[in-house]
Amino acid sequence: MPPQMRRPGAPLDQRDARIQKYLNLAREYWQMAPAYLAEDDFRQACEKGWGTVTQLTKAVATLRGWEHYDHDDIRDAVRDLGREMPSREQAVTVIRSLGAAESLYGKFYEVSMDTFTARLALDDVSPLLEILWQLLPPEYTAGRSFAAFCSLEPEPESEPPQPPGARAGAAPARGTTIIPTPNFANRTLYHGDNLAFLRGMNSGTVQLIATDPPFNKNRDFHSTPDSLSAGAGFQDRWRWEQDVHPDWLDQIKDDWPAVDAVVETAKLAYGPDMAAFLAFMAVRLLEMRRVLCDNGSIYLHSDPTAAAYLKALMDAVFGHQQFRNEILWQRTESYNTANRYGNVADVILFYTKSAQAVWNRHFHEYDGQKYSEQQLKRFRHIDDAGRRYKLENLTAPRIDSDSGKFEW
Repeated sequence: MPPQMRRPGAPLDQRDARIQKYLNLAREYWQMAPAYLAEDDFRQACEKGWGTVTQLTKAVATLRGWEHYDHDDIRDAVRDLGREMPSREQAVTVIRSLGAAESLYGKFYEVSMDTFTARLALDDVSPLLEILWQLLPPEYTAGRSFAAFCSLEPEPESEPPQPPGARAGAAPARGTTIIPTPNFANRTLYHGDNLAFLRGMNSGTVQLIATDPPFNKNRDFHSTPDSLSAGAGFQDRWRWEQDVHPDWLDQIKDDWPAVDAVVETAKLAYGPDMAAFLAFMAVRLLEMRRVLCDNGSIYLHSDPTAAAYLKALMDAVFGHQQFRNEILWQRTESYNTANRYGNVADVILFYTKSAQAVWNRHFHEYDGQKYSEQQLKRFRHIDDAGRRYKLENLTAPRIDSDSGKFEW
């Protein structure tokens, strides 16, 4: 749309902070894209490339007082900026690079992606990034190119807010070559909405996340009187108009189109209440992914109400190739239900941040006196720690045995 018809943007006293936020995100995304390429994660690489275009465009649009909500707003803003270029050559560069960027926007859906194609798509977007960068005043660019800006280390993140009544424990563990030093205290209980605390935590500092979110049960829940959280409660009901924040949609639509597609699909297939619940979950899972270190893992607890939608959402956030297991937890004994099987199990989804995730195998301690020599001979392999094990096919019964065979 023409600039004079644009919606008014943020107040002047808020614009500087927003612009700095967008620039820092643009740098972070552009630095992440090559790392994803190195891991052959083409979907994430292309998604971060488009995210870089989005954040730089939002910075320029915010500077000019233009509001931006979705992909169409970003595209229209870039087109308007192209029309303002002082030379035809620059205008053509902007429009051509915009075409490459929009192509990049959809490439994470392609199953035929390879390293060369993804790298070429990112290279085609680079001229647009430099032009957008040069439209910013010197107080933001400091006379540097965008490439030089991306080579800088991010500024240290500030200490997250400490809520009233936080229970502090041991000091944070020192960082290693893999895990940066956390800017939060270990063994600390925070009371409140976890989104604010997640956003205050520095990236790549958490090795394990176990999350037990609401289930979209359309019910109200209250703590028992004898619990530490006595008197607390929450409403597990979700309404699109009342519960979905505009900044959630801004983040999802601009930077994570695959997540946006899952939310929109839920709205069509189930209804707006499920979509609202997934939008609530999406912004929090995106922050959890950010704070996880590269060898970290996450376990998400759900029940059948939203498990299928959460599985699709986790695929969109972490990548389907990072899915490890769907763990079924039988939480109760079977019971009679009038017209269906009894619902006795919950679901725990296990994902990792990358292929380098830590997996510690479990072993059972044994006393040699309890096993005969004949029994021990079955475990003929010995690992570096002196533990015996055997290789076994767990997928079918043995031909010469009745083990695993049942009468129907």
